[in-house]
Amino acid sequence: MKRFICVLLLTISLGILAASAEFTRVYMEDHNSAVVRVVVVLSQQKLCKISTSGSTLEVSIDSSLPQNAAQIAFVAGGLLSGIQQEGSTIQLQVKQNFRYERSSYANPYRIVIDIFKTSPNKDERLSIANFYAETGKLNSADNEYFELNRDYPKDAQILYHWGVLLTKRQSDRATKILMQIPAQSAYYPPAKGLLAKIHADEEPLPPPPPINEEEQAPNQLEPPVQKPDTVSHSQDYKAVCPPVTEANTCKGSKLLSFLPIVLVEAVLLSLFIFLLSGLLKKKPLKTKPRPEAPELNEANTGLETKTLKRMVSKLLADGWTPKEIARELKLKQKDVEHLVHLCQTEIQDKD
Repeated sequence: MKRFICVLLLTISLGILAASAEFTRVYMEDHNSAVVRVVVVLSQQKLCKISTSGSTLEVSIDSSLPQNAAQIAFVAGGLLSGIQQEGSTIQLQVKQNFRYERSSYANPYRIVIDIFKTSPNKDERLSIANFYAETGKLNSADNEYFELNRDYPKDAQILYHWGVLLTKRQSDRATKILMQIPAQSAYYPPAKGLLAKIHADEEPLPPPPPINEEEQAPNQLEPPVQKPDTVSHSQDYKAVCPPVTEANTCKGSKLLSFLPIVLVEAVLLSLFIFLLSGLLKKKPLKTKPRPEAPELNEANTGLETKTLKRMVSKLLADGWTPKEIARELKLKQKDVEHLVHLCQTEIQDKD
């Protein structure tokens, strides 16, 4: 029993030791005192808490076991004034106001923290933009270069580094940015090389033709730029219609040029009037023929038509309907309607 308890306690102790993580190494990379990258290496994968306390940035792990001292590689003279370990916490002492970003890393045993200066100058801002470009944060680098170019639009160094980033991103803006670098700048030759690399499959533009100074008269001012439409109209008018000698001929030619147009318009107008008059003519009204009453089959009724007409007429005068008359006389309703029609016709003929 005692042996079993000892083995159990030993197993639990080994499990606790295996589950506990500790700091093994801490090192830093300084970038022109504007940004510093700190990498904290753990013995195994463990969740870490990052917090700030004044000018101190703390990285802590949840562990109640005693921690071994980690190897700390500190480089003085940068944004950090010191790195020290307090049990399960690594303390980063920062000289001035700062902001930090935790970066993702492929190795789960490494914690990467980027600490930035909050009020950098121009060179430090450029260092931050270059740091973003080197560490693969291309969107952040693009934004930083954009802000720098807005504040310093003619700075060749900023334009060149921005052009390098845009070339890496295969952006169409790279050519526009690199072409803004002046020829007298030291960044002009490498920018020209980048442009040649970007447009390697395109034919270069031909150089402008040389100007022969002997053909130009000395001290002769260039004529003012005129509108193209004004120049062309004045030249055409002078070529076709000289102002003095051929004025009448010019007027006659204009009249002849308008004559076909007038003739076509006259023909179209005549055709329109002809069609309109044809549509406005009154068409004779067509009178509908008076429908003839259907013939009554006397063989089916057994009575003469005159007798039936008198009976129908009398019943109609008494207020009977054709349907009631047909039922009373045992006739078809259409025959009664025929007799009604005959009676009405005779009345109209008498009138």
